[in-house]
Amino acid sequence: MRQPVIMISGKDPVREAGVGHTTYIRAHALAAIRAGYEPHLLVVSPEAGVSESDFGYLHRIRSPWPYGRADGIGYRAWLLWLHAPLLARAGAILARRLDAPAIVHAFGPYGGIADSIVRRCDGRAVAIVSAYTTLNHEQAGKIEGLRAVQGRWTRWRVRAEGAIARLVIARGERRGFERARRVLVNYESVRRIVALDYGGADRIVRMPYAPDTAFRDQPPPARTGEGVPLILALNRHDPRKRIPTLLEALALLKTRGVPYRARLAGGGVLLSEHRRSVEQMGLADCVEVVGFVPDAMAEHRVADIFALHTLEEGGGSMSLLEAMQAGLPSVVTAVDGLVEDVTDGEEALLVPPAEAPAFAAALERLINDRELRLALGIRARATFERRFAAAPLVAALGRAYTEVLMEVANP
Repeated sequence: MRQPVIMISGKDPVREAGVGHTTYIRAHALAAIRAGYEPHLLVVSPEAGVSESDFGYLHRIRSPWPYGRADGIGYRAWLLWLHAPLLARAGAILARRLDAPAIVHAFGPYGGIADSIVRRCDGRAVAIVSAYTTLNHEQAGKIEGLRAVQGRWTRWRVRAEGAIARLVIARGERRGFERARRVLVNYESVRRIVALDYGGADRIVRMPYAPDTAFRDQPPPARTGEGVPLILALNRHDPRKRIPTLLEALALLKTRGVPYRARLAGGGVLLSEHRRSVEQMGLADCVEVVGFVPDAMAEHRVADIFALHTLEEGGGSMSLLEAMQAGLPSVVTAVDGLVEDVTDGEEALLVPPAEAPAFAAALERLINDRELRLALGIRARATFERRFAAAPLVAALGRAYTEVLMEVANP
């Protein structure tokens, strides 16, 4: 019998496939299976039920809040006040029903729920938290990004959701980080962020990571570099990303007569505003804003350049790893863990955040230099295979799970 692992996902990794959080969780569930464990994913959903999937058992807990979203984001973080008790209750029932002591592995802001489950299980469970960032760090990025948001209603809405998030998430996040047996991070930058906000440096463990696509054999497409290059930006339309700076860079390219096509994919609260900006800036003939896409790799495979402008990327970018897997060269802002993923001039061109001229210059360099595009793409794929493939994550996760179980068995 496989050792059970209860994973507190919150978001549904089937309904919301293609989002960074769920991509991260799907990868960990697949890694747990390969390491010999049995994942049980707890998620909130419009309907209740238990089903088996390629990445373990899905335990859907019905939310009393209407779903009402079709852009892949699902229930927003500020609803944690409503969902946390439901997930904690269901998790405790599941942990007590399992035949073996359970690992309760929470992701991001769900650490407090893992602690609640463990405290209800009389020593039959142990908590681990995977950290991307902290609430303070994430909210700082959003506030900085709001400087470029035009709509007053949108700015008010983002600030209101941030205030609610601080009210309902901060206490649980602190409890989760301070009481977890291990805090797993992918970057030294995240280690510093978590240790600064919550301490516990001795329990923070650096881990490799991978997208769920790493568990499928997907050789990169053959690229010739011919034709007008397609620039792909695939991330959430969120204040932290500061998409207006990317649009300014694209406008500069158009003004200079640089030939390109651009495709902006991803959902988010600023999607409508960014679509209006494309029209107002006269970019509609060369920039397409498509919204949420469920299959990120299909987008990467037809693109020529990956563009990631962001102000804050605490836990790194799954989209960047997928772009590297597809053999794409990138233009990336030099923030947080991104500078630990790629090296300037090797797999990508790194530029300072919020500087449209610098971003435009890097894009123009790749557009005009076919050989450089192809060379960076080849090196990006090689780096992916060396550092972000499935095997390192499987080994490290299995080792972390084994260690905490041994500590519980031999206190």
